[in-house]
Amino acid sequence: RGVKNRYKLRWSIVWIFAVLLACHIKKCCSLVIMDGHDRSQDESPTEDSLHKNNRFDEGEVLAREQAEKIRIEREKKFERELEKMNREQQKVAKRQKRTDAKIVRRILKASKADKHYDVLGLRNINITLGKIKLLRISSKEVKRAYRKLARTIHPDKNKDGRAAEAFDALERSASFLSDDNLRMEYDSMISAEKISKRQERLQNLLDLTDFVYRRTRFIVQIVYRVIKPFSTPLLVLGILLI
Repeated sequence: RGVKNRYKLRWSIVWIFAVLLACHIKKCCSLVIMDGHDRSQDESPTEDSLHKNNRFDEGEVLAREQAEKIRIEREKKFERELEKMNREQQKVAKRQKRTDAKIVRRILKASKADKHYDVLGLRNINITLGKIKLLRISSKEVKRAYRKLARTIHPDKNKDGRAAEAFDALERSASFLSDDNLRMEYDSMISAEKISKRQERLQNLLDLTDFVYRRTRFIVQIVYRVIKPFSTPLLVLGILLI
């Protein structure tokens, strides 16, 4: 009977201790969460929300409508040409049209993003040492790339519906890069954007490190607040269970 009573006493102490520990953990968690919430509100910078208004002026809308009309007319013309061909010729024409469409999509995508070098299929490699330019795309290379693409994408040879639009984009990019002053400003802008992106990636890494530090500190605070008042009872309980 004495052994049973001691056994019941031990588990009664364990049960009471577990209830007290659970209540204390709940209280500590609520306090730490409230502290962290208040701190985050104090530290969070107040920024005005930015809204981008995607409104096109009347000239841009008319240009888009005109380009769409040309595309529809060219697609109808291609369908009429297919009707005059036999089955084998139709397969060849459709295959060529898919190839033409890939080139057109690439040029239009690059033009929309104002990537003039990508429009011409050139890699923008600028290596300078002080004022000396060690590696830079020359104007001859720009003209050579333009002539090569112009033969491929000209509306008379390219069967895609948006070939005329892509040809205009090609001409704009070639004309832009042929101007030394505009090209110098453009290269400077690209270099500044690259530096800005590197700084942004570094800032994102620092923000991630700060987030991990805050979460770790939050967990340590909870563990410390929970265990500190019960350090002595935990020691006594461990001795009793042993």
